[in-house]
Amino acid sequence: YNNADNRRKANRIITAFLLREMAKDAFRSKDPQLAFYVDSSDQLNPVANEFAGIMTIRVGLATNKPGEFIVVIVTQDTRALLESLGV
Repeated sequence: YNNADNRRKANRIITAFLLREMAKDAFRSKDPQLAFYVDSSDQLNPVANEFAGIMTIRVGLATNKPGEFIVVIVTQDTRALLESLGV
């Protein structure tokens, strides 16, 4: 479900992954504040998205090597699951 608790969990999981990558010198800085950001704020996830089961998380990366395009999109549409559960 898209709710504040699950967004915090997703944020922690993504941040932990990025910290491990930072330890492998994947980013320009060893300071997490300068190396990356993870945003799963209410601004990206309005109430309408919560009801629709859509969670949006924005990730910014300051990689060591320039990247022309770095796009990561992960989605899960939970409507069919909820319908099958009768929710």
